[in-house]
Amino acid sequence: MEEVLRSSLTMERVAAAKKFIENHYPNHNNIQERVERRWVLERKLASSDVPKKVQVNLIKDLERKGTEFMRMKRIKMCVDDFELFNHNWKGRS
Repeated sequence: MEEVLRSSLTMERVAAAKKFIENHYPNHNNIQERVERRWVLERKLASSDVPKKVQVNLIKDLERKGTEFMRMKRIKMCVDDFELFNHNWKGRS
């Protein structure tokens, strides 16, 4: 029985590690793409006759959109993501 419990716990840990790794690397790629988009925008703005204030606003808009996109992509948490535990506390002393 104890060996089955250990095996089950090990499998849960493996699944959690796999999920973390799968989520981490796509996020890393998204960050790189975000940096490239900003760089492209800055290069285009530098070669245009757009006023400096407008350039700053366009860059801020790009950053805001990227932040909103990343926020929407986050995985929603549910009860299954947490480890339940029992406590045997007695009333206050």
